[in-house]
Amino acid sequence: MRKSRFTESQIVAILNEGEAGVALSELTRKHGISRATYFNSRAKYGVSVSELKRMKELEAENAKLKRMYAELPLENAVISPLANCVLDRAAYEASSAAAGPFIGGRITAAQRMGGMPAAAAETIRLLQTGTISGRH
Repeated sequence: MRKSRFTESQIVAILNEGEAGVALSELTRKHGISRATYFNSRAKYGVSVSELKRMKELEAENAKLKRMYAELPLENAVISPLANCVLDRAAYEASSAAAGPFIGGRITAAQRMGGMPAAAAETIRLLQTGTISGRH
């Protein structure tokens, strides 16, 4: 792409001169541009210098956000297996910790043999120790 002879700020300054009332023929002769260049520039940069700077900042921010959005699936692909591993480990430890106090911290023969739920095993243990009676 061909590089412009003028910076964006210079182009906006030329356009501001035209808006101030300087004749188009004088403006184009003074800066060495054609009428077509003037009108193309006006269509492209028809804003003030401060608005042009703000627009450039927004374009840079938009490009940054697009890069972040493009990198997000890559980060997710890397982090997901690690997160699943950590969550699986935490769930295992939580279930072990929850089951331990409920059944007195030990595995009963009924649990080893039949794999029954912890609540049933605890009920059997309490019945065997006589803490509760089986009769209503």
